Amino acid sequence: MTNDTALPVGATQTQAASTRFGILQMSPIPSASWWRDRCRQVEDLGFSSLLLSDHCDRSPVAPLLAVTAAAAHTETLRVGTLVLNNDLRHPGVLAKELATVALLSDGRLEVGLGAGWMQDDYDQLGLPLDPAPARVTRLAEAVGVLRGALAEDEFSHHGESYRLHRLRTVPAGTGETVRILIGGGGRRVLSLAARQADIVSINWNVRAGVMGPDALSSGSPEATDEKVRWVDAARGERRPEIHMQCYLLRITDRPVEAVSTWLASLGAAATDPVEMLACPHVLVGPIDALVERVEGLRKRWGVSYLSFYDSALDDAATLLANVPNNYLA
Repeated sequence: MTNDTALPVGATQTQAASTRFGILQMSPIPSASWWRDRCRQVEDLGFSSLLLSDHCDRSPVAPLLAVTAAAAHTETLRVGTLVLNNDLRHPGVLAKELATVALLSDGRLEVGLGAGWMQDDYDQLGLPLDPAPARVTRLAEAVGVLRGALAEDEFSHHGESYRLHRLRTVPAGTGETVRILIGGGGRRVLSLAARQADIVSINWNVRAGVMGPDALSSGSPEATDEKVRWVDAARGERRPEIHMQCYLLRITDRPVEAVSTWLASLGAAATDPVEMLACPHVLVGPIDALVERVEGLRKRWGVSYLSFYDSALDDAATLLANVPNNYLA
């Protein structure tokens, strides 16, 4: 079963045959003026979104603060996160922050949420990394809290992990403009995303707590087929947008060499680079072949939203310029 029928929320049939591109800022942000110029550059190049990650030592800045600044420097660019670690924020506090960013961005906020996975984040903060089932259960409850707090004038909740009593989310009336992305590589979190998220991000399975060979092997085309089947089984009549993060983008006539170098940098030199070239999260090759790959991602898995690391901005801009019918919404 493929996901060819899945449309972005509120999308037209024309948009269903299109792909939008985003940039995930992972490099350091050296100054306010640099960030202003980067935000405007990403917007002017035609990208749909500019996103920030949420790791203690790998993220360039505090994501929601930088997202708010990005919104102030742009007019049409969607701004957001990929993804916030649910274990690091109380959803009641987060709801107020998201409502504020939604207001200040004129409704351009796209917030990614995840159950947390990187062992280093938990070690640096002195927090326990609970087993994945516990983290996903907590994420599911947090998403319910966020949806309720953003939708209601006063919100109360008494759950296993969170207690809220007549919480007022001010500024009110902005919740319906917040797009929620939920991503992961396991069945439970992808099923949650299919039921609750506006955008489902199909990812590698990082249950090991590190980006290593186990995660790489979970990104094969066959594994991705299974993940999309999980989403299709859980989404019912909903039509969430399907997103993927591209972990390696390279326009080159020597794709095997480029992938081999990348695998060595991950400590996964033993992984077959030819097999990795088939992975949907890896786009490496001549520009014409990459344009076909983008179309193939949409046809096989329903992917209408791709994001790329900022280190690949030039190649991403070239690909964007060559992909027909891309859209911003």
